Amino acid sequence: MNNSKTNSKLNELLEGLTFEDSTYLIRLSVRDGHNYLIDKIVSKVMNKRKSSIQYKKMGPKLSAEIMQELQINKNPVLLYIKAGKIQAIFTGIIGQHQLEKTIEENHLHLGPSAKTDTSI
Repeated sequence: MNNSKTNSKLNELLEGLTFEDSTYLIRLSVRDGHNYLIDKIVSKVMNKRKSSIQYKKMGPKLSAEIMQELQINKNPVLLYIKAGKIQAIFTGIIGQHQLEKTIEENHLHLGPSAKTDTSI
């Protein structure tokens, strides 16, 4: 991770989520519109768990900057963030079971109201 930038895009993202005691799945992808499979997997997990996990999709430019900071070249990337801290990073295509296992391992038995935000 590139720590030389004090105002990095990754730090801005994490700082924006620090004050919230919520869990986020943040999708990064430098290719716009080619993420149907990962969106479908996240949707299935969120619907199955009926949790308060929020799903945010970053645009290609912001995704590229954050992926560069994380030194990740694979598309797409899914960041699993809780209280402003990255709990897990998935790269490339992931399976539904992998995501569910990570949620269970982090003891995330969250209440209802899963949200998807595509405005970023």
